[in-house]
Amino acid sequence: MTRPEVHAASGHRLGASDPRQEGPADLRLVPPALAAWAAAALAIGVPGWWTGLAVTVGILVAGLLLAPAVARAMRARAGADPAADGEDASSARRLRPRLSATALAAMLLCGAAGAASAGLHGADLRRGPLPEWADQYAHVTAELTVTSDPRLTRPRVRGDQMAGRSVVLDAEVRRVTGPGGTVTATRTPVLLIVRAGASGEAGESVARWLRLLPSTRLQLAGRLAPPLNADDRFAAVLRPDGAGQPRITGPPTALQRTAGGLRAGLRAATDRLDPDARALLPGLVVGDTSRVNPDLQDAFEATDLTHLLAVSGSNLTVVLILLIGPPGTALLAERRGLAPRLGITLRGAALLGGGLTLAFVVLCRPEPSVLRAAACGTVALLAIGSGRRRSLLPALASAVLLLVLYDPWLARSYGFLLSVLATGSLLTIGPRWSAALQHRGVSPRLAEALGAAAAAQAVCAPVVAVFAARVSLVAIPCNLVAELAVAPATVLGFAALAAAQVAMPVAELVARCAGWPAGWIASVARTGAALPGAEVAWPDGWMGGLLLAVVTGLVVLGARRLPRHPWSAAGCTLLLLLAVLRPAPLTRAMSGWPPPGWTFAMCDVGQGDATVLAAGEGSAVVIDAGPDPELADRCLRDLGVTRVPLILLTHFHADHVRGLPGVLRGRAVGAVQTTTYDEPWEQSVFVRRTTAAAGVHVIRAGPGERRRVGRLAWQVLWPPAARVSGAAGLGLPGPGYLPEGPNDASVTLLVRIEDGPTLLLLGDLEPPAQRGLIRAFPALPPIDVLKVAHHGSPHQHPGLLRGVRARLALISVGADNTYGHPSPRTVGALRAGGAVVLRTDTDGAIAVTGAGRDLRAVPRGPDPPQRTGRDMACRHPARHTFLMDAYLRRIGASRPRRADADALRELQLRHLQTVPFENLSIHLGEDIVLEEKTLVAKIVEARRGGFCYELNGAFAALLRDLGFGVSLLQGRVFGDGGRLGIPYDHLALLVETADSTGPWLADVGFGDHCHYPLAFDERGDQEDPAGTFRIVEVSESGDLDVHRDGKPQFRLDRRPRVLDDFRAGAWWHRTSPDSHFPRSVVCSRLNPEGRITLSGRKLVTTVRGERHEQPLPDDAAVLAAYREHFGLVLDRLPSAPQGAT
Repeated sequence: MTRPEVHAASGHRLGASDPRQEGPADLRLVPPALAAWAAAALAIGVPGWWTGLAVTVGILVAGLLLAPAVARAMRARAGADPAADGEDASSARRLRPRLSATALAAMLLCGAAGAASAGLHGADLRRGPLPEWADQYAHVTAELTVTSDPRLTRPRVRGDQMAGRSVVLDAEVRRVTGPGGTVTATRTPVLLIVRAGASGEAGESVARWLRLLPSTRLQLAGRLAPPLNADDRFAAVLRPDGAGQPRITGPPTALQRTAGGLRAGLRAATDRLDPDARALLPGLVVGDTSRVNPDLQDAFEATDLTHLLAVSGSNLTVVLILLIGPPGTALLAERRGLAPRLGITLRGAALLGGGLTLAFVVLCRPEPSVLRAAACGTVALLAIGSGRRRSLLPALASAVLLLVLYDPWLARSYGFLLSVLATGSLLTIGPRWSAALQHRGVSPRLAEALGAAAAAQAVCAPVVAVFAARVSLVAIPCNLVAELAVAPATVLGFAALAAAQVAMPVAELVARCAGWPAGWIASVARTGAALPGAEVAWPDGWMGGLLLAVVTGLVVLGARRLPRHPWSAAGCTLLLLLAVLRPAPLTRAMSGWPPPGWTFAMCDVGQGDATVLAAGEGSAVVIDAGPDPELADRCLRDLGVTRVPLILLTHFHADHVRGLPGVLRGRAVGAVQTTTYDEPWEQSVFVRRTTAAAGVHVIRAGPGERRRVGRLAWQVLWPPAARVSGAAGLGLPGPGYLPEGPNDASVTLLVRIEDGPTLLLLGDLEPPAQRGLIRAFPALPPIDVLKVAHHGSPHQHPGLLRGVRARLALISVGADNTYGHPSPRTVGALRAGGAVVLRTDTDGAIAVTGAGRDLRAVPRGPDPPQRTGRDMACRHPARHTFLMDAYLRRIGASRPRRADADALRELQLRHLQTVPFENLSIHLGEDIVLEEKTLVAKIVEARRGGFCYELNGAFAALLRDLGFGVSLLQGRVFGDGGRLGIPYDHLALLVETADSTGPWLADVGFGDHCHYPLAFDERGDQEDPAGTFRIVEVSESGDLDVHRDGKPQFRLDRRPRVLDDFRAGAWWHRTSPDSHFPRSVVCSRLNPEGRITLSGRKLVTTVRGERHEQPLPDDAAVLAAYREHFGLVLDRLPSAPQGAT
């Protein structure tokens, strides 16, 4: 039967229309959909009255524009209009949008609908007491319903520790009991964050959180906090108390249990696959990415294959094609797919397809791309079921319009934007580019695939640059090669999912078959990401996206002319290949880095350490691996290192070992050598597991050990031998030496290079170990290159810095670190000793060449700042600046012009006079949350105070923002009888100032203490309005005692700490009966005349040394005292135990 006969036999007035020959695209729904999208995006977070005004004006203007058209329609109905019945060539023109009154009115009405939807959703979000309680950081008990799958946050290195991971899930609060016992029924969305622990190893309780299904009902108690952004789709963030097992009060619905069972069955069927296939297949089929590790995630991001990690519209397309055949044949007489073979009518096929679409959304979860695909599919199925003329572009526009009206937060979703842009490009640009390629002799299948991949990349890359600050150069070829395996993996994956419910052995066999194409996709991602030029940095933000869009347009225009100039085309192709492959000789010749004959290099790995000793052509010994595998791998690639005879990890802090997978990646590694001190334990376990997976042997660094590799020879100077001759006389560690912490266990090397420099690599040694090193080796040879200990912190032994007489001092430190590294005092001491000081935060990676008089350091220059999807969650600068400005207003100070000693003195005094020292949280049942942003928000937004961990933790954040260098010190408070308290009993601050007058000991969290900072290095008396203070060095330990009027107050450890280190101390003071805080209620503040303190029901005022006590008669008087004297607005009294003061 010929095609005309097919059309005639169809019996339909449109015939069996082929969409590829329908004529011009129907764009009439596109402007209204875009108007609704833009209006919804703009209206989110806008005050309600503005939205109402805009909606009203839009409707009124649309009514005025439609009035003439309505009048004409009424006149036409009254008479005869022969033009209304015919269809002629003008119909093609009507498919294109025209700026007529009707089209403009449609845009205004849809825009008004989008704004109204956003306004109503926003008003619903702000309804109820939860937003107000969140602003107060209130403690509540909530009954809620889970609305998303739980996900485990990505592990991150924070300082020298791994930041605690969290389980995150969306929920809707149905019933909440507030601070005053008020019970309120509500339907308020919240973001639930459950802390999983710093090790990242989920215990049974965390595993239970991760197994929760949507629609499960929970009851929990926790603390509220405001959302990070005012326009978030959540009214509050809720952090449950502790990380215990969830209290489930109601099971999930039968539908969600079924979907959860299907997803669990697919995971079980893939358990025996290779790691990459096991992780990727559930994500590719049903959007389950719980097994995708950060390394694989990074590879997919670098190659722009992330749409394959989660479910996309292509999955639903494959399912519907199996049912109704290709979209282009759905209305043809020669229908394909299973439906016609099973005798199912078009309408029945459309209904069945709708059911499959709904099941697809439930199974794969309502992600933006899933919703977009489902909406498009539903519109297309409606057209098929009604026998109407089908066109996919109006279906896409209809889907956008409906989804934005249903969920206006999609209007600000990057995922939704990318999904719509990619689909639109495949419907509009892709076919044109494919036709152009075929016209130039490219085979039809290859032209179609290449046109689709290039079109999607061209429209999506500028959006990716907005939030990822990068451009992938391998995205198009990687997508082309990976696409070959997507359909087989998807179809076989769905087959395994279905088989897992009836016969697991069959499902495992099918999953093994699906694992081959899934493994292929993962291999493509890893191979593409491993190329030196896989991605390049690009300016972020919308200006960066606009710039890339302009560049892309110019490239497309230029590409159209290249076929006429074969040599130009070949040259451009060669340049692109060179940019991606970046051969080392060419890169070295163009950048001048690394210089020829380099012997030592310090990599720029952020706040961490990774150094490299050249051991021959393409060979090097690597000392430490830094915190980030990608940065370590990139540095070694730039240096041309392909063989590593030895990796030496000086100690097990995360900023030295977490980059190990990057060093191992694609290189022949002989062995990994470590310190003998296995702390922190979780990081030593990480090293063992990583090396075991790579098949690399682990050895220990022995005291006094000497080794040689090629021109390199080195000696292990520290940790010391178990028995040192004359140890007691020298003050050295004796037999059974155990360091005080991982830093003092750092493997310290003296390296000699034939015809090269002599180097001293100190790891992160602290002053006690540095003193021991000098005593053990008083006759160290002259040092050419010193790797400065601990990122140039202020904690250095001056005798070591003077004694080594280094000519070149290198500091590995991260830009904008929160520790004040490197210390100006340390840098000044090094320069005073004649050393040239270079640092990676300002100089980038550094290579050393030559020796003697020819010794030379060649800095590469800092890399441009990048804000990738891998670290986007770290900080929101606008909110951070706003909080710090509000902090200054809270204490009555202005932002100082210079971070000098005078500014520090004023800030400390104002802080003591405005922010009370109080322990009320303990007696109000509130958690002590030691997270910087929470501490600042408690003081600034909740207008509360705290005790040492809270006050000094927040004050440290303020000082760093103002340009001071700040380190946290731990102290032990002297109690009755001179007995020392627990470790981490107190938190104090060591502050470096821009005028180099410090360092200073600042403290706003000790209660009645010094009004001004103390000079940290001064050992004489220091006069202060609060008394005479003196800092005394404790000879046996090197610790410092702080005395007031001759009486010791607390003992300080000089070594810098991080806020996480104080969690145990805060918990002890909150819960232990041996701590005075649970046994007393205190609130105290300095004032210009003296001090005012509220202890229980007694108000104590001290004026010029005279003490006045005033008993308060009742609860109302106590609450009024908190409010009037300390600015604390409480809705109930702190409940102290029986007999508390």
